[in-house]
Amino acid sequence: MSAAYLSLPAYAAFHRWLGRAPLLEGLWNAWAVSDCKTALGSIPDEVVDALVALGG
Repeated sequence: MSAAYLSLPAYAAFHRWLGRAPLLEGLWNAWAVSDCKTALGSIPDEVVDALVALGG
């Protein structure tokens, strides 16, 4: 998963529909001004946990 994927208009709309806008607003704002480092650091663990299968 990457900031680029989460910032695509269709996926951003989907995550807004899921109610994740408050969690991802910082990512989208940073990506909009090409601040990739901040965008990557703005993806909350909660979102990563919801989207990525983690093994132990």
